[in-house]
Amino acid sequence: MTHQKTFRFSAEREAILEVLCSTKSHPTAEWIFQKLEEKEISISLATIYRNLDILCQQNRAKKLEVQGEKHAHFDGMMEDHSHFICKKHNKIHDIPRFKTPLACSEQYLTCNKCVSHEEYEKQCPIK
Repeated sequence: MTHQKTFRFSAEREAILEVLCSTKSHPTAEWIFQKLEEKEISISLATIYRNLDILCQQNRAKKLEVQGEKHAHFDGMMEDHSHFICKKHNKIHDIPRFKTPLACSEQYLTCNKCVSHEEYEKQCPIK
């Protein structure tokens, strides 16, 4: 029998999740920290990291490690999907799972803002 750790309710965690789910930009903990400060919600960066880890353990968020990025990004969209990551500027885009090869969860390509339209059409997994 597998024992899954339970966590009590936390208003701080819910505020972090609300900010995370309010964007499709796949933010870092630092970005979430800034948005909470703008809302005049005072939560330390260490607390944000700790709660993001808990949210990932609870399957309420996903942690994304991006090649060449110092900090992890987080995703609050829990519907089944993959990610298209522009290899030129590391911007993360969501892709419905049915539009990607079965074995692929992350794809490092170049987005249409970074290459010509013709080149993007050749490599784009979203068709």
